[in-house]
Amino acid sequence: MPGNLLFATCPCGFEGSAQVGMTDMDDDFRQEDLVAAYDPEKDAIISIDKHVAAARCLTVYPDPYIYGNSEFACPKCGKSTLYVDVLGHWD
Repeated sequence: MPGNLLFATCPCGFEGSAQVGMTDMDDDFRQEDLVAAYDPEKDAIISIDKHVAAARCLTVYPDPYIYGNSEFACPKCGKSTLYVDVLGHWD
């Protein structure tokens, strides 16, 4: 299944990327709905299933290809200057 590659950057120097979208079905007919989220344990933006992100109470960044570009609070500096954009697409 296709998805988007997101890139997030802040003037303070924090940046990261993640793949978002639906994964292919596995042998048990399960799929993951990947979102971009900030993981404080890794101090990074990661790709993670949206249900796991919600269970872990992670900050999720919406896909700008669907919801439009926006700025968010940066996990490093705390300012609303983290810009998330679409870098490309994946299959």
